[in-house]
Amino acid sequence: MSRNRIYLEAGWLLNITCSLPAMVMVMSDHGYSSYQQQKGAEFFGGYYKAWPAVIEIPGSQYWNVLLEARSFPFLKLDYNISIIKPVFEFAAFSLYETKERALTSPLGISS
Repeated sequence: MSRNRIYLEAGWLLNITCSLPAMVMVMSDHGYSSYQQQKGAEFFGGYYKAWPAVIEIPGSQYWNVLLEARSFPFLKLDYNISIIKPVFEFAAFSLYETKERALTSPLGISS
């Protein structure tokens, strides 16, 4: 299992890629504590066989991003997590950017 604790803001997107099918769980600190105690936890994400997994962050706080290859526990996970932040929002669309490149809106407007 791989765990990263990251401060993320509401509306940001996580773009996650992984070398294996894996369970992706994005959970609060409280959820992670419950998960560690095997009490179960609420999380965003799910089991992904195809990548990338794109998960929208629902609130501004520290989030725990867990990747777990349950079917292949003996293999090393190679993964990448990118944070995509909105540049601005408009009623019909949002424009997002990453450090690698800018994405254009459906209306063809670019930054």
